[in-house]
Amino acid sequence: MLRRIEDAGYQAVCLTVDCPTGGWRERNMRNRFDPDPAVITGNYPMDGDVAPEEVFGQLFTKTARVWGWDDLAGLMARTPLPWMAKGILTGEDADAAVRAGASAVLVSNHGGRQLDGAPAAFDQLPEVAEAVGDRARIALDSGVRRGSDVVKALALGADVVKALALGADVVVLGRLAAYGLGAGGEAGVRRVHQLLRGEIETILTLLGRGGVRDIGPDAVRQSAS
Repeated sequence: MLRRIEDAGYQAVCLTVDCPTGGWRERNMRNRFDPDPAVITGNYPMDGDVAPEEVFGQLFTKTARVWGWDDLAGLMARTPLPWMAKGILTGEDADAAVRAGASAVLVSNHGGRQLDGAPAAFDQLPEVAEAVGDRARIALDSGVRRGSDVVKALALGADVVKALALGADVVVLGRLAAYGLGAGGEAGVRRVHQLLRGEIETILTLLGRGGVRDIGPDAVRQSAS
Protein backbone atom coordinates (compact mmCIF):
# COMPACT_ATOMS: atom_id res chain seq x y z
CA MET A 1 0.00 0.00 0.00
CA LEU A 2 2.82 2.41 0.81
CA ARG A 3 4.45 1.72 -2.55
CA ARG A 4 1.16 2.43 -4.31
CA ILE A 5 0.79 5.71 -2.41
CA GLU A 6 4.32 6.79 -3.30
CA ASP A 7 3.95 5.79 -6.96
CA ALA A 8 0.70 7.74 -7.21
CA GLY A 9 2.54 10.91 -6.22
CA TYR A 10 0.98 11.59 -2.85
CA GLN A 11 3.01 13.78 -0.50
CA ALA A 12 1.87 12.40 2.86
CA VAL A 13 -0.14 9.63 4.52
CA CYS A 14 -2.95 9.91 7.08
CA LEU A 15 -3.35 6.76 9.20
CA THR A 16 -6.53 6.17 11.19
CA VAL A 17 -5.38 4.62 14.46
CA ASP A 18 -8.63 4.69 16.47
CA CYS A 19 -10.52 2.06 14.50
CA PRO A 20 -8.68 -1.27 14.84
CA THR A 21 -12.12 -2.87 14.94
CA GLY A 22 -15.68 -1.69 14.45
CA GLY A 23 -17.41 -0.15 17.45
CA TRP A 24 -20.17 -1.89 19.44
CA ARG A 25 -23.11 -0.35 17.62
CA GLU A 26 -26.30 -1.73 19.15
CA ARG A 27 -28.65 0.14 16.84
CA ASN A 28 -27.00 -1.57 13.88
CA MET A 29 -27.33 -4.91 15.66
CA ARG A 30 -31.02 -4.37 16.40
CA ASN A 31 -31.68 -3.38 12.80
CA ARG A 32 -29.52 -6.26 11.50
CA PHE A 33 -27.51 -3.69 9.57
CA ASP A 34 -24.55 -5.50 8.08
CA PRO A 35 -23.19 -3.63 5.04
CA ASP A 36 -21.83 -5.63 2.17
CA PRO A 37 -18.01 -5.21 2.27
CA ALA A 38 -18.10 -4.88 -1.53
CA VAL A 39 -19.60 -1.39 -1.24
CA ILE A 40 -17.11 0.01 1.28
CA THR A 41 -13.74 -1.46 0.32
CA GLY A 42 -12.92 1.21 -2.25
CA ASN A 43 -9.63 0.47 -3.98
CA TYR A 44 -9.67 -3.14 -2.80
CA PRO A 45 -12.62 -4.86 -4.56
CA MET A 46 -13.69 -8.31 -3.48
CA ASP A 47 -12.40 -9.84 -6.71
CA GLY A 48 -9.14 -7.87 -6.74
CA ASP A 49 -5.55 -9.02 -6.36
CA VAL A 50 -5.57 -8.11 -2.65
CA ALA A 51 -8.33 -9.41 -0.39
CA PRO A 52 -10.06 -6.66 1.63
CA GLU A 53 -9.52 -8.74 4.77
CA GLU A 54 -5.76 -8.36 4.31
CA VAL A 55 -6.12 -4.58 4.28
CA PHE A 56 -8.90 -3.95 6.78
CA GLY A 57 -8.18 -6.82 9.18
CA GLN A 58 -10.33 -6.73 12.30
CA LEU A 59 -12.72 -4.20 10.81
CA PHE A 60 -14.31 -7.11 8.96
CA THR A 61 -13.21 -10.40 10.43
CA LYS A 62 -12.27 -9.44 14.02
CA THR A 63 -9.67 -12.19 14.01
CA ALA A 64 -6.58 -10.30 12.85
CA ARG A 65 -3.94 -9.19 15.33
CA VAL A 66 -4.25 -5.55 16.39
CA TRP A 67 -1.14 -3.53 15.68
CA GLY A 68 0.82 -1.66 18.32
CA TRP A 69 2.88 1.51 18.00
CA ASP A 70 6.07 -0.48 17.42
CA ASP A 71 4.46 -2.26 14.45
CA LEU A 72 3.37 1.05 12.99
CA ALA A 73 6.75 2.68 13.53
CA GLY A 74 8.50 -0.21 11.80
CA LEU A 75 6.24 -0.05 8.78
CA MET A 76 6.29 3.73 8.34
CA ALA A 77 10.08 3.78 8.62
CA ARG A 78 10.08 2.15 5.18
CA THR A 79 8.69 5.24 3.44
CA PRO A 80 10.13 8.76 3.15
CA LEU A 81 6.60 10.20 3.23
CA PRO A 82 5.56 12.13 6.36
CA TRP A 83 2.51 10.73 8.11
CA MET A 84 -0.27 11.82 10.45
CA ALA A 85 -1.86 9.70 13.19
CA LYS A 86 -5.64 10.27 13.13
CA GLY A 87 -7.79 9.49 16.16
CA ILE A 88 -5.64 10.75 19.04
CA LEU A 89 -7.47 11.70 22.25
CA THR A 90 -4.89 11.43 25.04
CA GLY A 91 -1.50 12.86 25.78
CA GLU A 92 -0.14 9.33 26.16
CA ASP A 93 -1.17 8.31 22.65
CA ALA A 94 -0.04 11.63 21.23
CA ASP A 95 3.44 11.09 22.66
CA ALA A 96 3.47 7.49 21.40
CA ALA A 97 2.50 8.62 17.90
CA VAL A 98 5.28 11.20 17.75
CA ARG A 99 7.83 8.72 19.08
CA ALA A 100 6.66 6.29 16.38
CA GLY A 101 7.58 8.90 13.79
CA ALA A 102 4.36 10.82 13.15
CA SER A 103 4.88 14.33 11.78
CA ALA A 104 1.39 15.33 12.90
CA VAL A 105 -1.46 14.12 15.08
CA LEU A 106 -5.16 14.54 14.39
CA VAL A 107 -7.23 14.97 17.54
CA SER A 108 -10.45 13.10 16.78
CA ASN A 109 -13.00 10.82 18.43
CA HIS A 110 -14.09 9.32 15.10
CA GLY A 111 -17.21 11.43 15.06
CA GLY A 112 -18.37 9.81 18.29
CA ARG A 113 -19.11 6.59 16.37
CA GLN A 114 -16.58 4.22 17.89
CA LEU A 115 -16.45 4.23 21.69
CA ASP A 116 -19.42 5.25 23.84
CA GLY A 117 -18.47 7.81 26.45
CA ALA A 118 -15.39 9.03 24.59
CA PRO A 119 -14.68 12.70 25.32
CA ALA A 120 -15.11 15.40 22.72
CA ALA A 121 -12.08 16.17 20.59
CA PHE A 122 -12.22 19.84 21.64
CA ASP A 123 -12.03 18.87 25.31
CA GLN A 124 -8.93 16.74 24.71
CA LEU A 125 -7.12 19.24 22.52
CA PRO A 126 -5.15 20.99 25.31
CA GLU A 127 -3.93 17.68 26.79
CA VAL A 128 -2.75 16.42 23.41
CA ALA A 129 -1.10 19.72 22.52
CA GLU A 130 0.75 19.83 25.83
CA ALA A 131 2.09 16.32 25.25
CA VAL A 132 3.16 17.08 21.68
CA GLY A 133 4.70 20.51 22.25
CA ASP A 134 6.60 21.64 19.18
CA ARG A 135 7.55 18.11 18.06
CA ALA A 136 4.69 17.76 15.57
CA ARG A 137 1.81 19.66 14.02
CA ILE A 138 -1.67 19.31 15.50
CA ALA A 139 -4.95 19.03 13.62
CA LEU A 140 -8.50 18.66 14.98
CA ASP A 141 -11.69 17.17 13.63
CA SER A 142 -14.94 15.65 14.95
CA GLY A 143 -17.81 18.07 15.20
CA VAL A 144 -16.47 20.94 13.08
CA ARG A 145 -19.73 22.22 11.62
CA ARG A 146 -19.47 26.02 11.71
CA GLY A 147 -16.98 28.81 11.30
CA SER A 148 -17.18 29.36 15.05
CA ASP A 149 -15.79 25.87 15.59
CA VAL A 150 -12.82 26.74 13.39
CA VAL A 151 -12.18 29.96 15.31
CA LYS A 152 -12.29 28.14 18.67
CA ALA A 153 -9.78 25.54 17.55
CA LEU A 154 -7.41 28.09 16.05
CA ALA A 155 -7.79 30.40 19.04
CA LEU A 156 -6.52 27.62 21.27
CA GLY A 157 -3.47 27.22 19.07
CA ALA A 158 -2.77 30.62 17.58
CA ASP A 159 0.84 31.35 16.68
CA VAL A 160 1.08 34.04 19.34
CA VAL A 161 0.71 31.40 22.06
CA LYS A 162 2.34 28.45 20.30
CA ALA A 163 5.04 28.25 22.95
CA LEU A 164 2.31 27.26 25.40
CA ALA A 165 1.21 24.40 23.12
CA LEU A 166 -2.46 25.11 23.72
CA GLY A 167 -4.19 23.88 20.60
CA ALA A 168 -4.55 23.09 16.92
CA ASP A 169 -2.69 24.31 13.87
CA VAL A 170 -5.50 23.37 11.51
CA VAL A 171 -8.98 21.86 11.47
CA VAL A 172 -10.14 19.02 9.23
CA LEU A 173 -13.55 18.94 7.57
CA GLY A 174 -15.33 15.63 7.12
CA ARG A 175 -19.10 15.67 6.91
CA LEU A 176 -19.31 19.29 5.77
CA ALA A 177 -17.21 18.52 2.72
CA ALA A 178 -19.25 15.36 2.08
CA TYR A 179 -22.50 17.33 2.33
CA GLY A 180 -21.23 19.89 -0.15
CA LEU A 181 -20.02 17.18 -2.50
CA GLY A 182 -23.35 15.38 -2.38
CA ALA A 183 -25.33 18.57 -2.94
CA GLY A 184 -23.27 20.15 -5.69
CA GLY A 185 -20.12 18.23 -6.54
CA GLU A 186 -16.89 20.24 -6.64
CA ALA A 187 -18.85 23.52 -6.65
CA GLY A 188 -20.69 22.36 -3.53
CA VAL A 189 -17.43 21.73 -1.65
CA ARG A 190 -16.18 25.15 -2.76
CA ARG A 191 -19.41 26.72 -1.46
CA VAL A 192 -18.91 25.03 1.93
CA HIS A 193 -15.50 26.69 2.22
CA GLN A 194 -16.93 30.04 1.17
CA LEU A 195 -19.63 29.84 3.85
CA LEU A 196 -17.10 28.88 6.52
CA ARG A 197 -14.77 31.70 5.52
CA GLY A 198 -17.62 34.20 5.62
CA GLU A 199 -18.65 33.14 9.13
CA ILE A 200 -15.04 33.11 10.33
CA GLU A 201 -14.52 36.68 9.09
CA THR A 202 -17.73 37.81 10.78
CA ILE A 203 -16.75 36.20 14.10
CA LEU A 204 -13.25 37.69 14.00
CA THR A 205 -14.76 41.12 13.40
CA LEU A 206 -17.20 40.72 16.30
CA LEU A 207 -14.29 39.61 18.50
CA GLY A 208 -12.37 42.72 17.55
CA ARG A 209 -9.62 40.74 15.85
CA GLY A 210 -8.09 41.66 12.52
CA GLY A 211 -7.30 38.08 11.53
CA VAL A 212 -6.61 34.58 12.79
CA ARG A 213 -3.11 35.60 13.91
CA ASP A 214 -4.70 38.06 16.33
CA ILE A 215 -6.70 35.48 18.25
CA GLY A 216 -5.46 33.60 21.27
CA PRO A 217 -6.85 31.55 24.14
CA ASP A 218 -8.35 34.68 25.69
CA ALA A 219 -10.98 34.58 22.92
CA VAL A 220 -12.41 31.33 24.30
CA ARG A 221 -14.31 30.74 27.54
CA GLN A 222 -15.35 27.25 28.62
CA SER A 223 -18.93 26.96 29.83
CA ALA A 224 -19.35 25.96 33.45
CA SER A 225 -22.03 23.49 32.40
